[in-house]
Amino acid sequence: MKALGQLIKDYRATNDLSLREFAKKSNVSHSYIDKLEKGFDNRTGKKVEPTIDTIEKISKAMNVSLEFVLTQTGKISKYEKAGSISEQILKFIENEYGDINYNESLVKDLANVIENHLTETNNKKDSD
Repeated sequence: MKALGQLIKDYRATNDLSLREFAKKSNVSHSYIDKLEKGFDNRTGKKVEPTIDTIEKISKAMNVSLEFVLTQTGKISKYEKAGSISEQILKFIENEYGDINYNESLVKDLANVIENHLTETNNKKDSD
């Protein structure tokens, strides 16, 4: 789990972007990006808590999903949303194949197999 500011710093370093360049790309002020990277407001000493709209702008600027950023920063769990894998599979089918007939029960079974595998893998990782 990383702080949002660390994700931004890492992205900027990897993509050789200045703070101002990233601010322009994300449509968030450079002074606010600086606060996010530091994790607090220098003037008040208070922790910076961005709105979901700001996090969404930042995720778009980094070319990643909002869900990815929220997961990386520990705001949501990878496994928090029930059926999220089946929803992603269904979205994939719709995006790739349009309005076709498919066996929804089979898709849910496939999602369950994937979710079980990921849970087992995660449990093994935690026990190591």
